[in-house]
Amino acid sequence: MGETGLRQRIDNIIDELSTEEQRALLAYLEFKDSDDRRQFKRRPYIVDIEYQTDGEEYQDVTRDISAGGLSIDTRECRRNFSIGQDLLVTIPDSHYNKQYTVRALIVRISDQEIGIKFVC
Repeated sequence: MGETGLRQRIDNIIDELSTEEQRALLAYLEFKDSDDRRQFKRRPYIVDIEYQTDGEEYQDVTRDISAGGLSIDTRECRRNFSIGQDLLVTIPDSHYNKQYTVRALIVRISDQEIGIKFVC
């Protein structure tokens, strides 16, 4: 099915929905595209970080953190990471003069950063 045929099919399905169903669809699509769908609120957290994957060790800088994960700035050195890749991350906590080592998975990759999810 070409792009035009696909678009026409979508339009036909939407036309057959009631106004209430169209509103529900719109609300779902807007929610799906928003940052509000995040389970945990992010906050800026810019610190040097160390992490390991596939026997290699890396040092970068974080961008933000939440209870569920963090973003790592990778602009300085591009690497071949993949979604689902396992990491061992050491996170400093200067407030308590400690560091925490946690397991994480890569869940998002862009040209400038990777997003990771903490794994229990």
